[in-house]
Amino acid sequence: MKRFMKGIAVAALAAAITQPVQAFSLKGAMDSANNAVDQAQKKANDATSQSQQAIDGATGDWKLAGDTATMVNDLSSQLGVSKQQAAGGSAALFSLAKSQLSGDQFGGITSQVSGLGGLLGGGEQGANGGMLSGVLGNVKTLAGVQQAFSAMGLSPEMIGQFTPIITQFLGNQGVASPVIGALQNLWAPAT
Repeated sequence: MKRFMKGIAVAALAAAITQPVQAFSLKGAMDSANNAVDQAQKKANDATSQSQQAIDGATGDWKLAGDTATMVNDLSSQLGVSKQQAAGGSAALFSLAKSQLSGDQFGGITSQVSGLGGLLGGGEQGANGGMLSGVLGNVKTLAGVQQAFSAMGLSPEMIGQFTPIITQFLGNQGVASPVIGALQNLWAPAT
């Protein structure tokens, strides 16, 4: 019995000695994980900040022209986004439209909406390749539009909020219904 009690005491002592070491290791692991999460969050915040600075730099010294300025103001006020975000989101959507619609269809938009050429490159203010072309590149897919929205600090789901405002605006400017329908299909998220 004495030997049994001695064995229990040794086991209890071993458990007591190793318990704090395990707790310390767990704390160390948690600290390391928290540091990794903090560093990843800082990198994400820095990337977002740099993207926004690039957008601000690209859009800070220009003035939107004509109907495009009105459309951007409408988007900004109705959606509660900055004018730079409204312009960037519009530019991404119209860049996709330009790459996917026929020349006649897209021409039916630019002929009715003054200032749009300057936003995308070409036409008014197009000498420098469009106000946002350096930031957005040439968006050719809906996934590219989603990436552009994310880079501007906009949720990709906001494409669905931009679309009805822009298409209603285009309709009010006299853009043909079939072209507006094509845009709605092009800008609709894949289901």
